[in-house]
Amino acid sequence: KFELKHQNVLKRKMTASVVDYENLMTTSFSDANKTVKSGAMSRWERKQLRAKAAAASSSEDVDVTRKPFGSHSISSSSISSMGGDRFIPNRAAMDLELAAHSLHSCGSEEAGGVAADNVQNGGSIISEADKDDYNHALGANILGSSSSSSSHRILSFKEKAPAPHGDTVNNLNVLYSTESMNRQRKTSKLVSRHIPSAPSRILDAPDLLDDYYLNLLSWSDTNILAVALSQTVYLWNAASGDIQELCTFEGDANAHISSVSWVQEGGAHLAVGTSAGTTQLWDVNQCKQLRSMDGHADRVGALSWNKHILSSGGRDNIIVNHDVRVARHNVATLSSHTQEVCGLSWSPDGLTLASGGNDNKLCLW
Repeated sequence: KFELKHQNVLKRKMTASVVDYENLMTTSFSDANKTVKSGAMSRWERKQLRAKAAAASSSEDVDVTRKPFGSHSISSSSISSMGGDRFIPNRAAMDLELAAHSLHSCGSEEAGGVAADNVQNGGSIISEADKDDYNHALGANILGSSSSSSSHRILSFKEKAPAPHGDTVNNLNVLYSTESMNRQRKTSKLVSRHIPSAPSRILDAPDLLDDYYLNLLSWSDTNILAVALSQTVYLWNAASGDIQELCTFEGDANAHISSVSWVQEGGAHLAVGTSAGTTQLWDVNQCKQLRSMDGHADRVGALSWNKHILSSGGRDNIIVNHDVRVARHNVATLSSHTQEVCGLSWSPDGLTLASGGNDNKLCLW
């Protein structure tokens, strides 16, 4: 009996302890829930708040704007006070006073529609018709606009973009504008150019050597053409048509004139290259040889003038610069080609000499 009684006492004590623990946990969590409140609204609270706002807007015709996350209330007064969205006006092409009136009237109409049922001035309610009449009168008398402010365009696009400068070229417009191409085709006239199929004059040139390495023609600035025919140089005046024999190179049966070149200015002196490797200088007016210059071991096939410097290129693969003013005429010898020099030409500024050879090389000196 004693043991049974003792067990009953222990059971009662354990039961009381469990009940006290449960009561303690319940009260502690309930107190914590009452004292601690989250700043963010729950999802069901936000849905309920939106539903109430939608119902109020449908009944009062007020635009409801969604509040940021965590807001607890949405009032029609705060919504109407926000006004329209932000804009960037073109101040140079708009009426600032009328634009400001349009923006303010937009917000005032919404606020007036909400507050018309609750606000009274002197015991009378302001009607929507009176507001419209007032706005029309204000726009007509103060702002100088007879039309409704709601139909006025705040952002004006009346002015066009400024015209580009004269030196500005739009490549895309030039390339891809079919309209400009059609306009050019209509305005531009077709210019036909006659290309002759036959020469204007034919001169007999017997004994003209068939060798493309030789330079046997040269035209002066006085309109005289020098032609080398075998061993003789002839001058043809293009203005009068007269023909004059200048010189004849005497030698063996294979001797011939290999190149001719007029001096750049005046047209009174002619350089003649021979198959013996000499370069002769002739005075055309007096039909007299002034001097003969050597420097080559084989025929001289190319000549080029640079003021008083005469450059000659020969089959011996070298280029010789002659100063025709001094006795020792050989002032420079250029050697880079491995085969015959067949072309020479000075640049217009007289600083660079171009040479071409049979070795398929073009050298700049």
